[in-house]
Amino acid sequence: MIYNHLDNKQELISNLKKKANRFTPSDFMKIRYLMLQSTENLPLKYRQIYGEDLFRHLYKP
Repeated sequence: MIYNHLDNKQELISNLKKKANRFTPSDFMKIRYLMLQSTENLPLKYRQIYGEDLFRHLYKP
């Protein structure tokens, strides 16, 4: 697991940032596709709200 052998919160954050930087644009496209698939059975109103929230968090710097 990511948090094994980490002494403090700052070390955990640093480790997560390093791992997050390994994502490629292609990875984000795949994630977005899977997220859209996960909402396809929701009513349109909720699908739009849920999708907007997911994408905001995915693309937030």
